[in-house]
Amino acid sequence: MPSFLVNLGYNHFVSAERVVAVVNSNSVPAKRLRDEAKEQNFLLDATANHKVRSIVVTSSKHVILSALEVNTLVNRCNETNLKFLKATGLKPGSDQLETVPDSEPENDPLEDET
Repeated sequence: MPSFLVNLGYNHFVSAERVVAVVNSNSVPAKRLRDEAKEQNFLLDATANHKVRSIVVTSSKHVILSALEVNTLVNRCNETNLKFLKATGLKPGSDQLETVPDSEPENDPLEDET
């Protein structure tokens, strides 16, 4: 299955399926999240030395700083999700999303030789 990427700006990308949240960088909880991620070496800077305008949180607990506005990133995530749904034939809000396996089942070819 193809991997769909979201452009975070300045030629930085993240896998769309990994994005958990996009938050405004000006709030106190966001600054705390940023500081904790830096202490744990989970902070990634994708701003290319521009002002941080949003923070992306991933399922792998990485925190990514972006110079793009929150609304811009959310729109890009939504566009990417629609491309994914179109490519897979699924419909938005469909229960089919729960039936897609995370990975292919492992078949051991040596077990079938009986």
